[in-house]
Amino acid sequence: MRRRENIQDQFPRVVRSGGQKPKPFRDKQQKNTEKKEQLTLEERVSQLPELQRKVNEEWESSVNHNPPVHAEGMSKVELVLHKFDMTAKYGPYLGMTRLERWHRAERYGLHPPDFIRHILELPEAYEANNVRKSLFYSVASTK
Repeated sequence: MRRRENIQDQFPRVVRSGGQKPKPFRDKQQKNTEKKEQLTLEERVSQLPELQRKVNEEWESSVNHNPPVHAEGMSKVELVLHKFDMTAKYGPYLGMTRLERWHRAERYGLHPPDFIRHILELPEAYEANNVRKSLFYSVASTK
């Protein structure tokens, strides 16, 4: 029986010493965009000066009232988002993401902080799913 030839059989295979496959070509611009995509939410916020200023102001105001007991291992951004979760004036928080809660509060005229929406709409917030969900999101979804 005759073997069917693939088009790949017509080209010589390149094998490097050690049997490693050749790495795909990436230009410098692609490498730079990959580094930008690997930023954490805190790093991304620190690159935006106006947003960083708002986060720092909110964090300082919360620290002045009560020093956060649960703050160990949490960044300023996480603490500000936690404060948004715990603020009852923006309505109930069970079973919805922080962004959904922010939009609902805006629809009802409760005037949630605009910088919270800006943080939640950053691409890094989408990647870190635990940042997108409110503190009590999993409580409502388990029942």
